[in-house]
Amino acid sequence: MPEVEISREDKGQATVFEASPSSVPPQRYAHLLYAALLLAGFVVVAELTLEPTASMLRWLGVLCAVPLLLMWVITLLRAARRSAVRLVVAPEGLTAHGQLVPHNTIRGVALYPPQGKRPLFVARIQTMTLQQHERELELAGGEVDVEEDGKPGKGRRRRAGYRLLLLRRNHLPALVLVRGLTLSGGETLMAGLAAELRRHSRPG
Repeated sequence: MPEVEISREDKGQATVFEASPSSVPPQRYAHLLYAALLLAGFVVVAELTLEPTASMLRWLGVLCAVPLLLMWVITLLRAARRSAVRLVVAPEGLTAHGQLVPHNTIRGVALYPPQGKRPLFVARIQTMTLQQHERELELAGGEVDVEEDGKPGKGRRRRAGYRLLLLRRNHLPALVLVRGLTLSGGETLMAGLAAELRRHSRPG
C-alpha cells in the first residue's frame, strides 16, 4: 500500500486538507501492456496467415480481449480508490466525499490502527482539557509513542493502513474520512483537522 501524503491549503474562510498517495504500484499496468501486446500479436499474425489458421487466431484474439477489458476495469476502479481525498473545513461545516457535515453535529475525530476496533487517539472538538491539548500538540509533532498505548505492538508501527474517522453526535454512525494512512500522516492530519474543526465548532 503506497504512503499517503498530507497537504493543507487555506482558501479564504475554508481550509482544505488533501490526502493523496505518493506512488502507484506499476505492476498492474505492466500486466495490461503484456495482454495488449499479446492481443495485437494474434491480430497481426491472423492477417498474415491463410484460412483456417487465420480464423483460429482471430478467435484467440477475441478470447484475449475479454480478460483484457476486465483488467482495464479493475485497474480503473483501483486507480479511483487511490485518488486524493479532499476534506474542506468551512464555516458551514466539514465537506468529505461530497457530504456536508454541519459543525453542530461533529463530536470529534479518531485515529484507528490497521487492525482493531478501538481508536489509538481521540480528539474531542468542543470539550478539551489541558492534558488533552498537550497530548494533541505531542501528536502533531510526532512525539507520541504508540507502544505506550499498548498498540499496535512491535514490528507493526511502519505498516500503512491507519484510518481517520469523524465522530458524530446524536448517535449517528461515524464517517470514515481517510483510509490507508501511515501513523505519522494520520497524526498530522488528525491534529490539523481537529484544530480547524474546533475553530468553527458550535454547540450541539
